Amino acid sequence: MLSTSNQKEIFSLDNISLLCYQYYEDLYTNCLRKQSYNYLMEQGMPFTPDSFALNISQENKDICECYLAAGMDVNCRDKDGTPMLNIAARNDKVE
Repeated sequence: MLSTSNQKEIFSLDNISLLCYQYYEDLYTNCLRKQSYNYLMEQGMPFTPDSFALNISQENKDICECYLAAGMDVNCRDKDGTPMLNIAARNDKVE
């Protein structure tokens, strides 16, 4: 068991600040992922490759960015096995 003096060293403000700084990007990414996922759910958009493909074909850039931020893999395929890049190309959606 740690002594009281060791506990103070472990939980010092400097150590907590360093820990937060080291993992800030991960914390930020996870927070953004959760917020994006929740936004999609609130809008009634399922988190599926088919829904992502529909938004790509309709060129809903902001929604597509939410899918990506929420963790959708850009290399996923729809239910027919079509890659997202092909869906974008077929619909002349360059962005």
